[in-house]
Order: sequence, then C-alpha cells, then structure tokens
Amino acid sequence: MDWRHRAACRLVDPEPDFLADLLGLQDAGLAIDRDAIVSRIMGGVAVPAAEFLPNPLSGTNPGIKSAKPDLEKAKKLLAEAGYGDGFALEITTFTNETHKTAANMVANQLNQIGIKASVQPTDTGAYRKKQGDGKIQVIVTGWPGGGNADVQGTMEFIYAVPDSRDYTGDTEMIANAFKTLTIMDPEARKAAGRKVFDRSAEMAYFTPVAPSPSTRSPATTVWVCQWPHGV
Repeated sequence: MDWRHRAACRLVDPEPDFLADLLGLQDAGLAIDRDAIVSRIMGGVAVPAAEFLPNPLSGTNPGIKSAKPDLEKAKKLLAEAGYGDGFALEITTFTNETHKTAANMVANQLNQIGIKASVQPTDTGAYRKKQGDGKIQVIVTGWPGGGNADVQGTMEFIYAVPDSRDYTGDTEMIANAFKTLTIMDPEARKAAGRKVFDRSAEMAYFTPVAPSPSTRSPATTVWVCQWPHGV
C-alpha cells in the first residue's frame, strides 16, 4: 500500500475557549469514530490512525493506539466543563469529495455529543483569506506527504514552521522539529522526530483519523521490479 493522504481534524483558531484547552480537545475527540470513517471513506482497507504519520515511518510510535469513541463520557465531560447545552462549531474543509465526506462524518459525530457542528467547504483562495482573517476554528483535511519514506517534508511543512504558520505556540516541539532537519545520524534523527510526534499526539494538536491508500492491489503477492530506467 502507498499511504498518501491523512484525513485529520486540525484545531486552528479555537473558539469557544473550551477547545483551546487540552482537556477540551481530548473530550471532543472522544466523539470521533475512526472505525466508521475507515469503513465508509477508505473502503475498510485502512487502519484507524493514532498519530500524524503511520508507523513504520521514522520517529513514529509503534505502540500508540487510536482512541475509541465514548459518547457518554464525552457528554459528561462537556457538561462538567459548563457546555452541557453544547456550542456551535464551524468545520472548514476543501471541496474535494473525500474531504467533504470526512468533514460531514466528523460533524455528525460531534453533533451526537451536543456540539452543533456545521461544515463549510472552501476552495484554496477562500481558505487562505479565511486563514488570514483568523476565522478558522477547526479544519478537516488530508496530508499528501504521508507516503514519503522520509518524514522531512512533514517536519518542514507541519512542524518546523515560521511564526506566521505556528498554530500551537509549542516552542519546544517546534525546536525539536527544526532539529530533525539538521541531524545526519538516522537513529538520533528518529529519536528527535519521536519527541515531535509524541508531543503532537499528547497535546491533541491534530486528531488523526485514518490513512488513505492511493494504490490498492487485490493480489496477495506483489513483486516490485527494478528496470533499467527506474522502478
């Protein structure tokens, strides 16, 4: 399989304040049914995701498990936080059918715990304006770099970011991301990358949903041959 896309919920501009809190993000995440998304959108050929990139890419954690939905617990925690009546939430996504379907499924799942989620598909231009105006609350999208053997592209674009694209304010995590780009030793680089991915998962900066295979084979055995002019 060639994993190229990651459907993920990303917190960008947290409103209400509940979603700016780590516990709030984790509580809302209890509504996400990754198995249902895998079954409907990925045709059942993916596995629920637990972190931003799939194992065994460098720095990923083979022992981390994806969270299971617990609607009753999520409702209880929302009520304890003062949001027993829920709140409105706009989910931004793109016009791609896979992204829209994933966003609508996430919205429906959040609706089950009282979060009144709606979906706003946008094209790239509208997204950039919305982003610049600070009007994005949550985004459901995909990451096309998940199939690269080297995680450098992910580190550079997602984590080792300038202040203008820093949505986390996590200076230690960002410093470790930049560090991975300068380390030549594979094991040391992997260890630095692990710190980044573990911190991202711990703080719920992203809620990974599932990898999506861009190449599928019905055969049980696949041969990859080296031809004179490439693979």
